[in-house]
Amino acid sequence: MRSSDEGSEIARAFDASFVRRLSGLALHARRATGVAGARPGARRVPAADFIDHRPYSPGDDLRHVDWPAVARHDVVTIKVGRAQDAADVRLLLDASPSMSIPTRKEKAARELAAAIGWLTLANGDKLTVAGFPTGAPRWGPVSGAARAPEWLAHLALRSGVPAPDGEHGLATATRELLAGSPGGGLLVIVSDLWRCEDLGRALRFAPPPRWQTIVMQVLDRDELEPPVMGPVRLVDGETGDERLVRVDPQAREAYIEAMRDRATRI
Repeated sequence: MRSSDEGSEIARAFDASFVRRLSGLALHARRATGVAGARPGARRVPAADFIDHRPYSPGDDLRHVDWPAVARHDVVTIKVGRAQDAADVRLLLDASPSMSIPTRKEKAARELAAAIGWLTLANGDKLTVAGFPTGAPRWGPVSGAARAPEWLAHLALRSGVPAPDGEHGLATATRELLAGSPGGGLLVIVSDLWRCEDLGRALRFAPPPRWQTIVMQVLDRDELEPPVMGPVRLVDGETGDERLVRVDPQAREAYIEAMRDRATRI
């Protein structure tokens, strides 16, 4: 059950319609996967998801006896399937100052992270979340659909909080987040990728096929196609450095071309 404080934090950070949509997605995930973890594991157990046979042993569930095979061969065998293991999902959120400029980008990134975490928990998988700079708070590992509101409350408390002092490096944060997880899993990075020149090095800490990695770059439309503003004072959202520039049509086109080149490099 959600506490009143937790509910008020969620209401402050997320539209009610967004939370309702998440609940619908969670219900769909539970119906599709049965909640107990939807990834085929290495353990073989009696199951209707047939992959092999083994001889019957006292205490085996009779529901998994292959009765047609018993009738044909007069030998009692058990149908064996793979146990469904919970996936290990690691979510890395950019908490650097540029993520809050403009606020539309912060809201989009927060809702994206909310959906990823909510579906992970509804699917019976394990969720661990960290932020970078590396001083950002860590959450998890947790599992179970009942923890989904707690996840939203955690995100709500993070919103609007100044970025912590700490090392900005994405690679360092990735290494720390994945430490102690030899089995691998799914890594999701949500960031605007400003000052993330170490992205390539970060991804080397999550080598395939043990890890599947999704990098989600969140940018505001004004970052992609800025308006013509004339003379302005621009402030770097990450470093605070200032520069006087004239944003005329020529400067705007040059900026857009530079952004295209940067996207290609990423």
